[in-house]
Amino acid sequence: MNLAPEHTSSQRHIFLLWHQQQHLHSSLGTIKTTLKYQQINNFNFKKIFYLLINLFNKLKNLMDNLLKEMSTNFEFALQHNCNFHQFE
Repeated sequence: MNLAPEHTSSQRHIFLLWHQQQHLHSSLGTIKTTLKYQQINNFNFKKIFYLLINLFNKLKNLMDNLLKEMSTNFEFALQHNCNFHQFE
């Protein structure tokens, strides 16, 4: 999906967050597949553990960014007496 110039920076930011979420979902799929189909020896366990830590750190950053974005949009709406239904 390409974002046209008329898209706001908020729309672009939300799209980028969505794109990051898709990468996290893909990483989780890789971990699940590895756990399901490979024999887990010491090396694989360390690799999976590293991937899980990486995934959870990225997920935490994503959630922090989403909460920040939601907070900013909420504050903007309150300041400008916006009806939230107009954003749907």
